[in-house]
Amino acid sequence: MRAALYRLMSSTFNLNRITVIGDPLDTPENFELGLKLAAQGQLKVLIDHVLPLSAAAHAHEMVEARDGIGKVLLDPTRMA
Repeated sequence: MRAALYRLMSSTFNLNRITVIGDPLDTPENFELGLKLAAQGQLKVLIDHVLPLSAAAHAHEMVEARDGIGKVLLDPTRMA
């Protein structure tokens, strides 16, 4: 199970440039559970802001200031 799950997830991570960050004190079982939930699409990403591409400078300022909780996304289809 672990080898098959790893092969599935590693190709997905590589193709989509996904990074997994965890607690080094956590257990291998919890890490495996996290990968399994991700593979099943059961993990949700917390999105803090969705901004138009024209607000990229502001988005960078928000990320650098660590003002929010969650991801800051730039949407090129959204108008200012």
